[in-house]
Amino acid sequence: MLWAAIAYSSLMASIDIASLGLAKAAYTGAVPVAIGLAVSVLLYAIQPLLFYNALSFEGLAVVNLLWNVISSIVVTLLGILYFKEKLTNLKLLGAAFSIVAIWLLGMDS
Repeated sequence: MLWAAIAYSSLMASIDIASLGLAKAAYTGAVPVAIGLAVSVLLYAIQPLLFYNALSFEGLAVVNLLWNVISSIVVTLLGILYFKEKLTNLKLLGAAFSIVAIWLLGMDS
């Protein structure tokens, strides 16, 4: 049931995106610090429940890797596309390896 684990991991990554985006927006002054940080903390409080449910579909290692890789890719895209951050070629290569990691996790032994 890798697809269910990917769905849960994607939802957890979405929380990361919203929380980290709000934290960055608070840091830059785009939103009030109190609101940005409070909403981030509330969103992060949901993640353990999602992680717990994801464990019924895959093991701890796979769920955690999926969550981290999906979150890393999408948060990186958020930084590049929305906050106009720059990445070096080496960092882009690292992001490409993350995509390969997701593909390898999806393969059966």
